[in-house]
Amino acid sequence: AIQSDLLGITTGVSNLAVRASSAAAGNVSDMGGIAAGILDHASFGYQGDMTSEGPSKVGSGQDGWATTLHRLEQEIAALPISQTKSYRRAQRQCPDEVSDRRKMAFVEFDNGSVKEAAVRICKYWEERLSAFGPDRAFLPMTLAGAMKDEVVPMINFPIWRRLPVTDAAGRAILYGETSRRDFTKYSPEQEVRAMMYMLETMCEDDDLRRKGYVAIYNAENVQQHQTDRALTRQHIVLLENVYPIRTRASHICHPTKFMFYMFLPVVKIFMPKEIRLRLKIHYGDTEKVLRELDGFCLPRDRVPDSLSGDLHYDMNQWVLDRMAVENRRLMLQIQSAGFGTATSNMRQISVASDMTGHSNVDSSTNSAQGLASKQRRGSASKKTARSKSKKLTKPASAKASSASSSLDSKNGKKPKGKKRQTKPSKKQQEDLIRGPPRGKYVDPRMQKAVEAKMDDPKLPLYDALVIGGFVFKDDPSVKDGMVDLDGTTLAQRKNNLCRRIRLEKEKLAKKSG
Repeated sequence: AIQSDLLGITTGVSNLAVRASSAAAGNVSDMGGIAAGILDHASFGYQGDMTSEGPSKVGSGQDGWATTLHRLEQEIAALPISQTKSYRRAQRQCPDEVSDRRKMAFVEFDNGSVKEAAVRICKYWEERLSAFGPDRAFLPMTLAGAMKDEVVPMINFPIWRRLPVTDAAGRAILYGETSRRDFTKYSPEQEVRAMMYMLETMCEDDDLRRKGYVAIYNAENVQQHQTDRALTRQHIVLLENVYPIRTRASHICHPTKFMFYMFLPVVKIFMPKEIRLRLKIHYGDTEKVLRELDGFCLPRDRVPDSLSGDLHYDMNQWVLDRMAVENRRLMLQIQSAGFGTATSNMRQISVASDMTGHSNVDSSTNSAQGLASKQRRGSASKKTARSKSKKLTKPASAKASSASSSLDSKNGKKPKGKKRQTKPSKKQQEDLIRGPPRGKYVDPRMQKAVEAKMDDPKLPLYDALVIGGFVFKDDPSVKDGMVDLDGTTLAQRKNNLCRRIRLEKEKLAKKSG
């Protein structure tokens, strides 16, 4: 298998996908239906008319597909809360980024092992939250979303790049040039975010994701101050333990003496065996290195010009092409949602991005702000006009009211005064916020939590509450250390959930009796 990966003989699919193909041929095994369903429906990103609601077509593995997802959620629920909290938060804030298709990509990568896939998914969201922070981690992984602050630095310091071509075996190529590092201008955190985006773009394409990728490292002229063992370790974790795409081969070209004798021997100590056995080091003159790369499905026309190859790579053009792809994808999603006005607006943005190479998001935002300011000015002018008209009509209305009051006094009737509008009391305001009184009102979040717990009795109470929609935060002042956004402690919510489940079981027992 190692030699096949190095020489590009790998068929490009996992063992589970191979079982799916045999199932399609008639050799159905216990995993055949699940594997066929994965091949039909697994997709890490969004392509064509695919949406996150479910499979685009009903295949032979539909039942196995649903069963696998259910088992996957059970494995995730069995993990410690500290390990799953990032994933649960993503489920609430960005459900499209935690779609069934993305989950199945992880299951396929781990050859149908839902236990390993559960750990990898939670690890993915932990790393994503750690790299991007809570403000951007749950945005779409696009140049206008989570990467909106990284575009210019990524162009100015293209340390990690996904080449616009594949190798001779059809696998993606990740190119690293550490001699461009300057930690005073481009932080290690920014470098990690750029690498994560490159891996995301490779995982979008199902064919590329299944075939894996080949890494080329240009170690020429790398100085000691440009190396960082902790950063290298983090890169290895991303490549091996986080993303559902395999490293088929790694090629280090023209290493310096420091890299060859001091840095690489230390890195190999914590390098996983799967990557270490697929690592090749090429040194010598340029032609010798190019000949060796050609023997590993990397001919001269697939090697960047910085390694004396024939491939000219422009990072700026690659970013512009990505913007155009992401704009077209966004337009297709809006069209499928059926928003006519928004679709026309996004079509204009997409056309502009195709013509100029970038999206006029800022201009559209500015125009929207200008329209909003015009609307505010118009509403303000209307208010001033109404106030002026009231002032003009006030004397006449005052005379009429004084005349009517005098007539009422003559007739012996007390003049009717206007009712004073009183503000609601504090208790009334709290009642409005709280909603209908308890006993007549069932919180829909609690109802969902009850249904989740009834469907899966082994599900922990905390996970059932989170599935229902409750959001908890740490609070050291309370006994359990956690409260929800309403100020109710976790213990109170658990007790309420247990009581609701008991009542629900009693109702079911009465119906069956």
